[in-house]
Amino acid sequence: MELQEALRSTGAIRDFTDEPVEDETIIRILDSARFAPNGGNAQSWQVALVKDPSVRARIRDLYVAGFHEYVAMGAAGLRPWAPITDPEAEAAAIQRGREAHESGAPAGDFAQHFDRVPAMLAVAADLRLLAAMDRDLDRYSIVGGASVYPFVWSILLAAHGEGLGGVMTTMAIRREPELAEVLGLTPTHAFAAVVVLGHPVERPSRLTRRAVGEFATIDRFDGRPCAEGGSSRGPSTIRSGAIRSGATRPGDGCGSSTCGWSTEAVDSAGALGVLDRRGDPGGHPVDPRESATGRPRSGGAERRPLGKWTDRASFPPLGRVRAHTHPAPVRVTAELRSWTCAR
Repeated sequence: MELQEALRSTGAIRDFTDEPVEDETIIRILDSARFAPNGGNAQSWQVALVKDPSVRARIRDLYVAGFHEYVAMGAAGLRPWAPITDPEAEAAAIQRGREAHESGAPAGDFAQHFDRVPAMLAVAADLRLLAAMDRDLDRYSIVGGASVYPFVWSILLAAHGEGLGGVMTTMAIRREPELAEVLGLTPTHAFAAVVVLGHPVERPSRLTRRAVGEFATIDRFDGRPCAEGGSSRGPSTIRSGAIRSGATRPGDGCGSSTCGWSTEAVDSAGALGVLDRRGDPGGHPVDPRESATGRPRSGGAERRPLGKWTDRASFPPLGRVRAHTHPAPVRVTAELRSWTCAR
């Protein structure tokens, strides 16, 4: 999997199949994640691979308790545990959440079966190794996390590369003293996350995020946006290898003579790129108007908007190809098994 595809498609996944995740796979994931950037190369992280069913059950109970509080705060219109909030409204919501938990109110399916996830990794940080530059400021401290959360993110990226999905959770940390007792964590350490991994029932086809112009500005935070317009939706991945029929694209193609089969031809505004016959590494796309008969079009430098080719059997074999975006000629590589479409 190419880096750009991984960055754009590693979403939070909580629904897993029953297929187990072998310890060897977890070791490979951690072996890659350990190269995450961190302050002073202190590598403050510690990981516990939780396998004991009784320990998992206790962690689930702590998760569910926090879940009820989380839901109650959301229902009250609050951002749960936000550093800046309405303390009185939060306290009232937390109390309602605790009452719901004590009454045995049902939790969500993921919370209720948290102990049954295929793989569970508790991640902690050694507080003696964190350079928390904002420690003494009169506000919530956040900088120390810069030395551990890149490692957690790298776990999710490496898991994606193994064909797995997962999510970083923090709900059980609401009751850290109990969690520390369950997992044998010393007072010199603090929990950063409980990461769960597994084979996804379904991987999200597209992720929705704010466009660059909505969060990036020039020179100052009250400056002008870095980019105008843009799309909040990333490219969707057609896992079958076929290009979705009926997609359309504004504008012309990138015009590059080196442009080949494009699987990531999506610009910053979400416009579709093109499939360019000139870069044909073998195989002949079929025009939708002829796909019923399966008769390929003649050769030559024909261009069609990405998404117009529909006969998956006529796509080139698996392999690496060059692609360009439109209008900026940003070169990427992609596996042909993972075609994308921004429709």
